[in-house]
Amino acid sequence: MSSRDDEQPWLDPYPTDPSWSYGALESVELACALQRARAALTLPGRSQQATLRELGSAREAELVRRFIGAWERSDIDALVALLAEDARFTMPPLRTWLAGRAAIEGFLRSRVFATPWKLEATHANGQLAFVCRQGPAWGVGALNVLTLRAEASLAALMEEAMSSPERPTMKLITLKWAPPLVRGLVRDLRARWALEEAGIPYEVVQIGQEEQRAAAHLARQPFGQVPVLLDGEVTLFESGALVQYIAERSPALLPSEPAARAEVTSWMFTAMSTLEPAASNLQEVDWCNAQAPWATPRRPAVVDFLRTRFGSLSDWLRDRDHVTGAFSAADILVTAILRMVRHTHIVAEWPVLTAYQARCEARPAFHRALADHAAAFARFDGGS
Repeated sequence: MSSRDDEQPWLDPYPTDPSWSYGALESVELACALQRARAALTLPGRSQQATLRELGSAREAELVRRFIGAWERSDIDALVALLAEDARFTMPPLRTWLAGRAAIEGFLRSRVFATPWKLEATHANGQLAFVCRQGPAWGVGALNVLTLRAEASLAALMEEAMSSPERPTMKLITLKWAPPLVRGLVRDLRARWALEEAGIPYEVVQIGQEEQRAAAHLARQPFGQVPVLLDGEVTLFESGALVQYIAERSPALLPSEPAARAEVTSWMFTAMSTLEPAASNLQEVDWCNAQAPWATPRRPAVVDFLRTRFGSLSDWLRDRDHVTGAFSAADILVTAILRMVRHTHIVAEWPVLTAYQARCEARPAFHRALADHAAAFARFDGGS
């Protein structure tokens, strides 16, 4: 199909030439994204439902994960790697028309990622689609629609794309097993959540207690603790440092604008330095020293101090959905602190905090992270 100034190329029939493979990317700017997209889009000759069935649910899920991850962290190289050489990019109702990887890459680099984005997977006319919310207000800015074109080598094409530059390079070291009491609290969950939000692929390495004191692990973490994050030649420990490192690779977690970035960073340190010690003190009394003679008389003061911190946090969040307005890496850490005292009813004393925690924990990335966190420990239940 050629581009003609006097026509609307996005309404032309799609080519049926089998040499057209995967990769038409249409970014549709509209006020009501889904409704207008469904009215405007024309399906290719072979239905997308049939193409998606051939692709298979596992590959479709992987494609969705990779596209969202690359877009939200502004990873243009990873996005371009998903496109066919003859991919097209159109923006109805505008006349923007780009053909080929190079042209699309140039457009993405010059205009698209000046602000952060958050994507939600959906479908439009049977095609994979992504509602794109543009920061910092997170209103709907566009709808991205992916078109898969069937060919005999589609499965091989997807395998090639999935082994391209975006491949698991980060390794997260955590425990093989933890007692049920602390599952959902072990600090690898914070890093998992950040990685899921950022769409960054990673591998998990689980170690036992004996390995924590082995020389190899102590060379990475001198106190023998977990989690540890390995990214090529980079080694990090302490969950706050891991979350910050991950967030620096995702505009969805850490904005690029200096003032907004500084605010998120301040709240990340607040979570670790102001809130977590207060929650840790209560854990120490209730879990580690419950039978100690000093625990009972000390507990009221520990609880009062925690209430002071949580009360200030509630006041701050009274008119905010998240600590800096939009969800960020700071919310991962603040929510993790609130979860630390789940064995009490203290958070419930502030409806604002209860609603805030529920809002953060409702995010799909949190559910994925928590499920993987729990499954990793379950694999070693019973000493297996």
